[in-house]
Amino acid sequence: MSKKYIVIIPARKGSKRLINKNTKILNHLSLLEHTIQFSKKIENVSEIILTSDIDNTESLCNKYKIKFSRRKKELATDTTSTLEVLKYIINENSYRNVSIILLQPTSPIRSIETINNMIQIFEKKCDTVVTVKELNNPRIGKFVNQIYLPLNYKVGKRSQDIEKLYEENGNIYILNSDTILKNCLYMNNLYGYEINENEGIDIDTENDFILANKIVRNKQLSKINSIEINKKRKIGPNEKCFIIAEACDNHIGKMEYALKMVNIAYLCGADAVKFQHHLPDEEMLQNVPMSSNFSEPLYEILQKYSLSLEQHKELKSYCDKLGIIYMCTPFSKKAADEIEDLVDIYKIGSGELTDHPTLIEIAKKGKPMIISTGMSNIDEIEETLNILRPINNNIMILNCTSEYPPNYKDINLKLIPKLMERFGIIVGHSDHTPDNYTCFGAVSCGAKIVEKHFILDKLIPGPDQNVSIDPHGLADLVEGIRKIEVALGDTKTVHDLEKPIKSWARRSIVTIKDIKKGDKFTLKNLWGKRPGTGIPSKYLFDILGKKAYEDINKDILLPKLYNNTT
Repeated sequence: MSKKYIVIIPARKGSKRLINKNTKILNHLSLLEHTIQFSKKIENVSEIILTSDIDNTESLCNKYKIKFSRRKKELATDTTSTLEVLKYIINENSYRNVSIILLQPTSPIRSIETINNMIQIFEKKCDTVVTVKELNNPRIGKFVNQIYLPLNYKVGKRSQDIEKLYEENGNIYILNSDTILKNCLYMNNLYGYEINENEGIDIDTENDFILANKIVRNKQLSKINSIEINKKRKIGPNEKCFIIAEACDNHIGKMEYALKMVNIAYLCGADAVKFQHHLPDEEMLQNVPMSSNFSEPLYEILQKYSLSLEQHKELKSYCDKLGIIYMCTPFSKKAADEIEDLVDIYKIGSGELTDHPTLIEIAKKGKPMIISTGMSNIDEIEETLNILRPINNNIMILNCTSEYPPNYKDINLKLIPKLMERFGIIVGHSDHTPDNYTCFGAVSCGAKIVEKHFILDKLIPGPDQNVSIDPHGLADLVEGIRKIEVALGDTKTVHDLEKPIKSWARRSIVTIKDIKKGDKFTLKNLWGKRPGTGIPSKYLFDILGKKAYEDINKDILLPKLYNNTT
C-alpha cells in the first residue's frame, strides 16, 4: 500500500424502517463502534471522520480519538444522497486528490482481507472499487399492468443456466476525492469486489439485525482457541476448567505453611497453586490509604508476610515434584522479571489492569497472561486488551469483583458469556466470596478458569482470611466443578439409566371396568395408569369409540392389538 487514506463514516439519525439503527447494539457494541473499530485496523489511514447528526456521537469520536463533523440539517434528510455528504466533508477539509474509504455503519461485518484486496485493486486501476454480492436468486423481472416480465431469463430456464447477477452492496467504497467533487462516484469504470453473504448483510430491518447479531457473536466465539500453559495442560473451550488455588499471603510469611498449602492444593485436585511476589518499595508508597478490609497498613503487611525470591524458587521446585502448576502474581515490573524463569503463565491482579507500562513489559515476555478485571468497566478492559493483544495474543481475563467479601448482587456472573462474545477471549472467574456457590455458577456460565482463595485453617489470621475457604471447602470446590462440567451437556434423549425407570414410570392404557365383547371403549372403562409397558396413554383418545373384540377383565393393560396408531 503506497497511498494514505481518509476514512469517512456517514451516520444519519433518521431511519424509516429501523429506528436509530446506527446506534443499535450489535453484540455489545453499537453499529457505529463496530465501524470505527474496523477503520482503526486499516493500514495507512491518516484520518477517520464520522459525520453525523446523532446525539452523543461527538463524545464517541473523542473516545476513539477520531474526527467528528456535525451533519447540517439540510444534509440529514431522507432525500440527501451519500454523494452530497461526501462532497461537503471533502470541501470542509479541503481534500484534493486524496484516497477516500467510505464505510457504511449499517454493514458492520467486514474483514481486513477484503479491505486490503480492494485497496490493491484501487491502487492498480485508479478508479472506484465497491463491494458487491451475488444475488441468491438470479431471476429478475418487473410488473407492467400486473403482467410479470422476466428481464434476464426465459420462463422455465434452470437457475444454474441463468447468468449470475450481482448487487452493489455499499459495505465499502474506495474512491478519489476529485471524483466526488465532479459529482460522480466513479470516473471511467466501477470495479466490483465480491464479498461473501455474511459481509453482504445490510441492516435495514429487525430481522437483518437479528441475523447480523448471531453472525458477529458466533464469529467472536469461533476465535477462542486453547492456550498451552505447559506440555501437559491447556486452557480453552474444550478443556477442563483450570482451577487455581490462590494461596495469596495466607501463609503469613511462614514457609512451613506455604509448603502445606501446596500439599493441600495438590491433594484437593487443583490444577495450580498461586502465590504472590511482593517487592513493597517497587509497587507502592508507604503511606497508601487503606480500605476497610485491612486492619493495618498494606505496606507493613507486605513487609511482614512477603516471601523471598529464594522461597518462591523452593515452592516452584516442590510444585514440580508433586505435579501441580506453580503460579505467582507479580505486583511490579521487577517482580515479574524475577519470577520469569519460575512461571509458565503470568497472573495479573485487578489493581494492575490499567498499569499499561508494566503490562506491556510482561506481555513482551511471550508467556500466557491471565488478567483479573475487578474495579474496572468494559472500556478499561477493552483498552487494555487492545494494547496487549498485538504484543501477546495469549491473553485471558477473569470476571472479578474486588470487594472483600463482595455483595452477591455485585458479582454479575452473566457477564462471563458477554465478555467471551465481545472480545473473543477465554474468560474465567476470580472469586472473593466465603463459599463456593458463585464459582459453581461461573462454570455453568462458561468460565474456563476459576481462582479461589484458600487458607489452611479459618482460625489463622491473615489479610484474606475472611474471603478464603478451608481445605474442606477447596476439595468441595474441585469436586463440584468437575461434576458440573460433566453435567453441562445440551442434548435431550432417553439415557440408558432412564430406560428401566421409564418402563414403570410412564402410563399405559388400562381397563378400569370389566368390558364385554362388543362394548365401546369410553373414559368410563379405560384410563391411564402405570406401568409404561402397554399402549402409551397418549393414544387413549385414538382408541375411544372402538369396540372390544373379546371380554376384557378390569385392571389389566389393554392388549396391544387395539393400538393401530403406531
